Amino acid sequence: MSFKPGDIVQSVSNPARIGVVTEVGVVHGGIQFYRVNWSGTVGFPTVPESDLRLFKQANFPHENLVAGKPHKMTPI
Repeated sequence: MSFKPGDIVQSVSNPARIGVVTEVGVVHGGIQFYRVNWSGTVGFPTVPESDLRLFKQANFPHENLVAGKPHKMTPI
């Protein structure tokens, strides 16, 4: 899957990390890299495409649990 600047992505290796693709990086060894702005991270680390997936927020906590995604608590 290819990503474009502005896409909201989630780290496959650390599903708690959600960020925005800032630019399409280089292809190295046949692997596409992207620069991602992770919330709370200094700079824009380069991340391989294999460690990214599009972020899709689920409607219910159990959907997040099944998908291995963090759940955002809503205030009561």
